Amino acid sequence: MAALATPSDLSPWIADPSALAAVAREAGIMDEESPEAVDGWADQIRAMDPLRSAAAVPPRPLLIVHGSADAEVPLMEARALADAAEGQGDLRVVATAGHRLRHDPRVVAILLGWLERGEA
Repeated sequence: MAALATPSDLSPWIADPSALAAVAREAGIMDEESPEAVDGWADQIRAMDPLRSAAAVPPRPLLIVHGSADAEVPLMEARALADAAEGQGDLRVVATAGHRLRHDPRVVAILLGWLERGEA
């Protein structure tokens, strides 16, 4: 499993479901939804626990990639995910990278190299 710029605590992200939905729409990961659908989506996110999920990945491989200049998700959240995996997560910090890692060719190279080495 690979996690890019992943928060370890989703509660701040779902404090305002309509604001989160607006961000998701802007990122292209959510279509226009009714307020009821957004509330349902927020309830599903509230049920997620990234730290528990990271702890459940090993012994399967876990790659955690985070930008050192991520203004949306602090680097300490990536470290918390790696800690939750009890040292079995491969944490890679990309210097000067922000939050939108999928647009960074260095991150794509890290992910592809990790996959090609059979670490996935």
